[in-house]
Amino acid sequence: MKKTVYFTVLFATFSTLCGFLSVSQAHILDGQDNPEFELAVELWLDDNDAESLPLLAALAQGENAAARLLLARIESTDRAFSDFVRDLSRRDRMEIFRAPNQSGVFYPSWLRVESDNGLRLARVLLRSTALGIDLATIQQLIDLGEGEAAEHLIRKVAVDGSAEQRDSLLNALEVTHELYPYLLGFQFSHAGQTTGRTALQNVLSQTDVDNSVLESNDDTKMAELFLDMGYQAGDQVVEYTQGAALFEYIAQWLDLSAHAVSIKTICDNACLESERAVCKVTSLGLVGGYYELIRFDSPLESIITQDEFMRSRRARGMTLRKIKTARTEADVPVFTANELMEKSECLADVIASYDSYDN
Repeated sequence: MKKTVYFTVLFATFSTLCGFLSVSQAHILDGQDNPEFELAVELWLDDNDAESLPLLAALAQGENAAARLLLARIESTDRAFSDFVRDLSRRDRMEIFRAPNQSGVFYPSWLRVESDNGLRLARVLLRSTALGIDLATIQQLIDLGEGEAAEHLIRKVAVDGSAEQRDSLLNALEVTHELYPYLLGFQFSHAGQTTGRTALQNVLSQTDVDNSVLESNDDTKMAELFLDMGYQAGDQVVEYTQGAALFEYIAQWLDLSAHAVSIKTICDNACLESERAVCKVTSLGLVGGYYELIRFDSPLESIITQDEFMRSRRARGMTLRKIKTARTEADVPVFTANELMEKSECLADVIASYDSYDN
């Protein structure tokens, strides 16, 4: 039976939309139409840090506001830095991503510089990095077309906000928002909800799952744990393999979701059709589950749309680097090369041959 919407009563209760604008307005930045800046963005999306980042840094030094904000956001949002960045000395890294230092030690963020220059988007983005609960800044980011930059603040409301603050945000966000399940899991933890369970409900709502398979049992709880944290739950690797409860539906979601375009592309290109589902679910586990997968975002939506980013070589390279360096909380690799080969041979082959200098 085709299921286009599957949420619990708790989801339905908080489906009212209010407060936040559903239509956002992208911000036009000075320097955005500079041909050199456009080339730098193209190179960055092609996963070429060696050429794109120095070019962006030179433009930023030349007072290009678009380059300044993009550099600041790349530094703070990249989920798996390239070998080029990781091999930089601290000083070289600061000189690429930050404004020139005045004291010989401290390199200020370009966000700070542009905020001091009066650029509203820079001020709002800078506030989004602060600690504490800030519902107003979430609103402003969405209004400015930078909804992905609100991730840290939304998670902060979920973890540390009051019931009233969570309730306000649940009523303000659409139920389809990627972090709606995270908020819901914390808001209704007293009723037995978990972020893993709400993530599973969200994932299954987009598949053709039959309600009869959704009974709560140990197998379903394993699927919830896997979606919540991937293979990196504590110092033990979660045993979640083909044939496990709801495995086929999670694989189906990975085929459909805009959040999983990079995983889908990697596995579709590397694997035979019969091997693709295992590759995709294994990749999801290695990046850290649902709540880590959705963190693969455009650094600055005013410059690079989320769809453009997710379909880029950059997103694929970042995903492969994240998979390749996946470690448990005990700081050991999630899988050895042989263990990964047993999980998904085609994914293991891609990872073994991957080099971020020549990908």
